[in-house]
Amino acid sequence: MGSRGIWRAFALTTVPDGLEAAAEVLREAGAGGVRLEDADGWARAVAHFPSVEADRIEKKLAAAAADLGRFWPVETASWEEDEDKWLEAWRRSLRPLRVGRRLVILPGDFVFSPAPGEVAVRIRPGMAFGTGDHPTTLLCLGWLEELIRGGETVLDVGTGSGILAIAALRLGARAAVAVDVDPLAEREARENAAVNGVGQALATVLGDFREMDLPSADLVVANIFLSQVLALLPPVRERLSPGGIFVASGVSAGQGEELLRGFAGAGFQAELREAGGWMAAAGRML
Repeated sequence: MGSRGIWRAFALTTVPDGLEAAAEVLREAGAGGVRLEDADGWARAVAHFPSVEADRIEKKLAAAAADLGRFWPVETASWEEDEDKWLEAWRRSLRPLRVGRRLVILPGDFVFSPAPGEVAVRIRPGMAFGTGDHPTTLLCLGWLEELIRGGETVLDVGTGSGILAIAALRLGARAAVAVDVDPLAEREARENAAVNGVGQALATVLGDFREMDLPSADLVVANIFLSQVLALLPPVRERLSPGGIFVASGVSAGQGEELLRGFAGAGFQAELREAGGWMAAAGRML
């Protein structure tokens, strides 16, 4: 693997309720992907930018963090990383992750032999969000393991690494469409789908889900942020088959009731689940 250059990591650390806003700040600064982390009771959003842009990003984030600080405590940090070294260290730190009764998430080229009945999903750690270890991803994976019975069509909005769409296909879904506004995520989702042998069943689409003419689906999944989930409810309802299900996460525990109200107002009967200070809902269209 050849060196692809020096990058600078920028992190905004805040309380869980402020994480959505912190991640949005990084996206508005031009981040291709934002990694969400737990940090001893706090939450951290991390994004990487080319070091040549460091001065511009530093000034932009300092101003944005000052604005966020009016609502939540916010700390900023940055450090320089060689991208190849960072990815290699991340890959070495990952281990197989068991989800529910059947799913096993495997990092990169980790050698693993699934037991009878287990379903393995292999995700190559990259710059797009979604290696399976964040509580929001785990909650969505748990719902998918329970809800996918075989033959479904799935839409994955904000796909990141493609992990949710790929897991749905490996669990028995017939076809999936993975949507993201980030070209890096769209590329990584395609590559991960090929690694898992579901490349022909997964279509990747670049752009805003709300503006797309997409086929109807039996299940839509979105692991994004509360404000984005609420904005998606009407267009998701338009794209769901009768009785279809919307699985949504990226929501801190304190926002669960607001999420439920949004689902109910859009005509869904929803159930909440919580893990590690985060929540996910699965709503069936009435």
